[in-house]
Amino acid sequence: MSTEEVELAPQYMGFDRVLIDADGTAIPHHRAVQAGFTPKVGFMRKDGWSLGAPSNLELAAFRLWQKEWSYRIDLPASEWRKIT
Repeated sequence: MSTEEVELAPQYMGFDRVLIDADGTAIPHHRAVQAGFTPKVGFMRKDGWSLGAPSNLELAAFRLWQKEWSYRIDLPASEWRKIT
């Protein structure tokens, strides 16, 4: 999904990956949920790729691609917010 598509339809559809530790390990969203990781925040890069994270890993997730994030979502919201 490109960021242009997100601007047209900014609905939350799950994340490409979910961060499961502060070292940067991320797994597919459905596997993360099955393993007990509940994303509470998410970021979307300029290329449309998204990363979710539990609250305690929010800062680690943000720092991974700090200059590349375009959108942020705080769950249970359903719309992405542009990062300025």
